Amino acid sequence: MKYNSLITHQQTTMHDIFVFALGALVGGVISGLWVNIRIRWRKGRNQLMAPQKARQELKEKVKKAQSEYNQGWQELRTAIWQMVLLIIFLGICLMLLTNYLPFM
Repeated sequence: MKYNSLITHQQTTMHDIFVFALGALVGGVISGLWVNIRIRWRKGRNQLMAPQKARQELKEKVKKAQSEYNQGWQELRTAIWQMVLLIIFLGICLMLLTNYLPFM
């Protein structure tokens, strides 16, 4: 009687090991597929968003270029006003040096 129960116990243990190994294999395959699905999903979404991202980057570049363009014109206007003030200042200094000031 003991011999039969020992065999049955060994068969049960082998069956448990087989079920565990099969479960681990199936679980590993399912887990690997899930990770692959997630990676492909994110990659696909990123690729679908690429045109919008490119448009947004282009808008930002154009906005930055327009801002730099406006700043360039502002710098030119400032330089022109400074040049005008410099010419006036030099004219006054030259008049003082030559003792010619119409309003004195």
